[in-house]
Amino acid sequence: MAFLDDMLTLAQNKGLGTPGTDLFQSLLPDSPDTLVAFFEYQGRRPLFAMQPSRANTIERPTLHAAVRGATYETAVLLADSVFQAFNGYSGIVGSVNYLFICAIVSPVDVGRDELGRSRLVINFEVSRINP
Repeated sequence: MAFLDDMLTLAQNKGLGTPGTDLFQSLLPDSPDTLVAFFEYQGRRPLFAMQPSRANTIERPTLHAAVRGATYETAVLLADSVFQAFNGYSGIVGSVNYLFICAIVSPVDVGRDELGRSRLVINFEVSRINP
């Protein structure tokens, strides 16, 4: 399972929404007004536990969560829910062992879009071991 697929699964399992309805990956669609979109960004270099091999590699991508709401209050509440659900998470999603997901910063207001909807973003550092 791909990284962003895992993040959508985790978000759904945490009750944040439904993939393709109000949870998206690599896409910020025009509708609905209230949604969460996840994007993968360059992370840090991998760490090798014993010797350089895929089985012993700790990958460290960065996850960007973009939250949008019809009102500022809606966006802030949803962003806080994403922050609470992901920050400090460790566990298995699919077949991948997520050692730790840590917020780099609290939710940040990035202003309104062209339709006046509020937007906030959160970046997370992720540590994972693929099977």
